[in-house]
Amino acid sequence: MKSEMYACLSFMLIATMQATAPATKSGLAILERVQSARKSIIYAATVETITLQPRPRAVTAHVYHKSGKERIEYSFQGITTLILIDDGERIYRLHPHARIAYVRASLCKELNAKLLHRNYKIHLLEDEVVAKRKCFVLSIQPKYAGNPSRKMWIDKATYVMLRNETYDGAGALVAMTVYRNIVYDINLDDELFKVPKGWRTVNDSSVILRELNRSKIESIVGFPLKLPRFIPQGYHLDSVEILRCCHGMPIVHMRYTDGLNCLSVFEHLSCTPKRWWR
Repeated sequence: MKSEMYACLSFMLIATMQATAPATKSGLAILERVQSARKSIIYAATVETITLQPRPRAVTAHVYHKSGKERIEYSFQGITTLILIDDGERIYRLHPHARIAYVRASLCKELNAKLLHRNYKIHLLEDEVVAKRKCFVLSIQPKYAGNPSRKMWIDKATYVMLRNETYDGAGALVAMTVYRNIVYDINLDDELFKVPKGWRTVNDSSVILRELNRSKIESIVGFPLKLPRFIPQGYHLDSVEILRCCHGMPIVHMRYTDGLNCLSVFEHLSCTPKRWWR
């Protein structure tokens, strides 16, 4: 279970990003190119994700990307243990040992450049090299104290993000994703991004809403929704997901974003009548 948790974290970091002079417009333009490049670029890479909190942990994966679709393979002692596929609309979690694929809707959206620009300052640093590729280096700092910051290395020729460091509100490094090697324009079979024939597919029954329709949500979950009394400055509602736990209990997942980082609020009834938990 823990290995899957770290694998999912690295997936989100992968999928998902001295003294300097402000370069907000050019820095933002580079990030927009990163977003658009994902739709056409083709590559295979070895990627390492390192989390430093609550304790150091490293996960290495093989990544295959083709025109907006992505496959990430995790292995242990030479045996593939977990595969994640994102086709832009759905995310598939494949378990090779059981030949089962769990399917759910993808929450990925286009970059909200205006929201990002409103909440962050983007600085363009000196070029550096990652995986033998010359890269732009961006420092993305929050305008509101306490929010996380990022540092990103972007391939200057292809606009693929080759390194991504995340810092907490105090400026401490908490996680990083690094491409150790990458090969572009490789021939990738479309079957890599599909569930293999003969596998059992389990579809997620969650409902995703892009706006807060309180009456609709309450009619589905069967309890009154209590909205957060405080949301940090700069964050806006991105989506609402209604899902169910293993016992069938409905859970409301409210996802807020400031253009770069995300906050999640989960709400559900407790086992005690007339009580709810967040």
